[in-house]
Amino acid sequence: MRAQRKIYQIGQIARQGPRQGVPGGGPIVLTQGELNAFLSRHLVEAAELPFADLAVRLTGDGAVEFRGRLPLAHLVTEPPLSGLGHVLPAVLLERPVWLRIRAHARVEPSVTRRERRYLRLDVREFAIGRQGLPAVLLRILLDPRTLGVLRWPLPDSIEAITVEPGRVVIRLAS
Repeated sequence: MRAQRKIYQIGQIARQGPRQGVPGGGPIVLTQGELNAFLSRHLVEAAELPFADLAVRLTGDGAVEFRGRLPLAHLVTEPPLSGLGHVLPAVLLERPVWLRIRAHARVEPSVTRRERRYLRLDVREFAIGRQGLPAVLLRILLDPRTLGVLRWPLPDSIEAITVEPGRVVIRLAS
């Protein structure tokens, strides 16, 4: 609930302008626990991925690690691997596999003033189970809509986002 309130607060600021309704006018801080609770409830709906045991670790210096389980079928939906969905037995496709993604979070600057800025998660490491794979393979395995969770539009009222050990600090424009 705390994370949901804080995210709602960011939305309010985006609609009403900077510093409206922020107690003390300081940054908004989301803890690792708050993010885990929020994402476990809402990421499945937003990305339409049936993640189980989803966990996020904030290690600092912009580093974010996502771990979770999802059915193998969700990793073989896009060409060239989509043919596997027709060849592999249904039991194997329904079997959950562990997915681990390590990424670096950064605010993608806009080129022009009218262009929207984004929070971008640049994938640095990727693994299915214990098998490490090239990070670029993630773009082949997941459908483009699902990959959208790696790039989120930011309201103008957000000046910066910093990932620190155990927390995300969202600084608002003054």
